[in-house]
Amino acid sequence: KVIVLNSQAATKDYAYLRPSKIYEQAARQQFQKSIANRTKLTVNSDSIAKALSREFPELADVFITLPLIGHQPLLYIEPATRALALNTHESGTFVVASNGKAIEQISSSKVPGTGLPVVSDQNSGSINVGSVALSQSNVKFVQLVLAQFKAANLPVQGMTIPENSEELDVRLMSLPYLAKFNLDENSGAKQQIGTFLATKHYLEGKGVTPSQY
Repeated sequence: KVIVLNSQAATKDYAYLRPSKIYEQAARQQFQKSIANRTKLTVNSDSIAKALSREFPELADVFITLPLIGHQPLLYIEPATRALALNTHESGTFVVASNGKAIEQISSSKVPGTGLPVVSDQNSGSINVGSVALSQSNVKFVQLVLAQFKAANLPVQGMTIPENSEELDVRLMSLPYLAKFNLDENSGAKQQIGTFLATKHYLEGKGVTPSQY
């Protein structure tokens, strides 16, 4: 039995979920792959949940419970939330979820209708629906950058990941220069943006406009 968890997902996020029967069938196939999975004492429910997460990119979380009485496992699923639209150099444009996976390919003309922030990825490489488009840490970094600039009342005009780099270039509507940030997961977005804002304030006080930060 499939149970959809309540989450912070918006209505559009739930639209990516497939009919429950599809998840039921996939779970049943996973249970049947091993004789050990046919009894409560030996079943590896964590392994089955991970396999389902890999198979269905639109799911942020999957876990399975086995009832004390009865034989019907309960499959809990939670939809992944849409995070951004990724415009790639080779494969086109994708809706990317908070888990970093591409959950839908869309035409560039439909991007404005999604209401999602757009990141242009200039790295070469093929991306398909279901594959990891960005690391989860990179998605979180982008979200933090957007949140921090929104709090500072600095609207973002565009974001780019340059080719062969671990860098996020951000163009702000109010500034004539790029702000470059390190996507390395060990470099916190809040700290980097705090440094940028302090530097911006200092340069403006000196009447200096750099070509990039």
